[in-house]
Parts: sequence; structure tokens; C-alpha cells
Amino acid sequence: FQDPDIWFELHEKKRGGGPPTGLEVHWYPAADGHIFEHDKHEIDFLTKELKRLVDVERKYLQDNEGDLTPRHEWNTILQFHEAATTAMAYVIESAVNNAGVNTTSLKTY
Repeated sequence: FQDPDIWFELHEKKRGGGPPTGLEVHWYPAADGHIFEHDKHEIDFLTKELKRLVDVERKYLQDNEGDLTPRHEWNTILQFHEAATTAMAYVIESAVNNAGVNTTSLKTY
């Protein structure tokens, strides 16, 4: 996310040559050298983004079935949304664990 200068990548965790065992977050400094500090303000931003994804599902994806969209395109939209929502949840969990932030102090949306 460019605005609050939060940079990360998600990588699949693997053991040897076996199948993925989960995801892990790699945090990167911004172009100006700022390092994501995992503070409450930045975690609230990420939580708000997750809520936005959940709202999109509730308002536009559930029970819609892509009436005007070809089935293969609709399936791609649903797969992308699920991947984005899962990724954001992992990122928030990683940030909270790294910050030692009390989750009851975070905003809920």
C-alpha cells in the first residue's frame, strides 16, 4: 500500500520439495527507508482494508452469481477476492504478532 508506505510480500512456506504448508509475510522498507513499524495506526489501516474486502463480498459477490458475467470470468473474480482476503488476514496477523499489540485496542469495522 503506497499511501501509508506499507510494503510486503506473501510467500508460501514449504518443507523441502513438498506441498505448501502455509503462508509467511516478508516485510520490506519503503523507498525512503521507512520500515513498517507494526503500530496500532498501521494495523488499523490494514484492518480497514480487510473490512473493505469483506464488504465487497457481502454487497456484490454473495448471491449475485455473476448474472451478467461469463461463468469463467466470475470464477476468476471469486478466486481473486478469496486470495486477497486470505492474504490480508495473514498480513494483519503477522503485523499484530510482530507488534505485540493488544487486539482489543484495534478498531473493528
